[in-house]
Amino acid sequence: GAPFSSWPDHNTIPSGSTYPPARLGDSLEVIGDGTLADNGTTLYETTIDVVAPYGFGKHYYISAGCVNAG
Repeated sequence: GAPFSSWPDHNTIPSGSTYPPARLGDSLEVIGDGTLADNGTTLYETTIDVVAPYGFGKHYYISAGCVNAG
């Protein structure tokens, strides 16, 4: 599965989330073209709202290597 990250403050590195990971074939929407995190990974912001207790911030993020945003 493709794990989701929480990233409420873009001045820090993203943190892992215990929200259930996306699976092959799942469909989700992303916002923007991806953002380079301080740890060198490119993340896409998803439209999936963060749900307590799985993380912090407005939306979950997912690694660019885990999506086909074309």
